[in-house]
Amino acid sequence: EADPYEVTYQLQLAELDLAQADVDSATARLAGLHQDFPGNHAIVMSYAEALIHDEVPEQSAQAAEILRRQTLKRANDPSLYALYARAANLAGDIVRSGEALAESYYQRGDTVDAIEQLERLAKDPALDYYQRSRVEARLLEMRLETEEGLEEPEEERTARNRHR
Repeated sequence: EADPYEVTYQLQLAELDLAQADVDSATARLAGLHQDFPGNHAIVMSYAEALIHDEVPEQSAQAAEILRRQTLKRANDPSLYALYARAANLAGDIVRSGEALAESYYQRGDTVDAIEQLERLAKDPALDYYQRSRVEARLLEMRLETEEGLEEPEEERTARNRHR
């Protein structure tokens, strides 16, 4: 079992490497940590940040995939979705980037901007059948939730949103 202080120390060293623009050292250190602790949120976020640091599409695609898997474990983390949106964008995956950005807005409680983001994305003629289906399904979920929210009293909606 790993010493949690050692993991924290290694994360701090990687952060220092990035601050000194030693991206290769930071990425190598974080790759090892990620291999040893694949679901650790702090490691995933730091590793993804290191991978997208130089805005290289291939590394950004790797970061996007790592972050996509992390969203399956932490579905209610707006900063995770914001970083995922950035990585997907740098990787050239505009659809996943747009979806992640909308989810980030939604997680922050900005359902209106989330819906607008998905509406813009849904209008993209380049979407394939699966992408369009995914976008439209999430858009429908958000719209229905918004309609339900309008029907409940303000106090109940505020209380419910506090628990997200």
